[in-house]
Amino acid sequence: KDSSRDFEYFEGLCIATRDIAGFRIFTGSDTMLLASLAMGGAGTICGAGNIAPDWVVRIYDEFVRGNLDAARAAQDRLYALVSAVREGVFPLAIKAALHMLGICEPWSAPPVRRLDDRLEARLRERLQTFGLLRD
Repeated sequence: KDSSRDFEYFEGLCIATRDIAGFRIFTGSDTMLLASLAMGGAGTICGAGNIAPDWVVRIYDEFVRGNLDAARAAQDRLYALVSAVREGVFPLAIKAALHMLGICEPWSAPPVRRLDDRLEARLRERLQTFGLLRD
């Protein structure tokens, strides 16, 4: 897994390992999924995959099918979600989103704190806009 968010470095990894049987490179960046697939990456291990896993899978599936316009549209949608989640300090906003989705409790282990009320309200609004939360 490469989380550098450096396209040149990622592509170099793909080239250097292309002929190693069974070796796969994954990006750790939600926003680089489509580009990393085009460079030879195998997929992603990312935060947004916990919040909207079907969105991430759609990018991959559309790319594999050769539906690049659909993959691009799905990546754009994921980018908007990631932008909303990045407003908080990592991993506070992801934890808050998972709590809003009913997946986990709202607290984290120290030294991580909860997302402040203003950012939490904004995140809730955005998740509702994306259709991820039931009213």
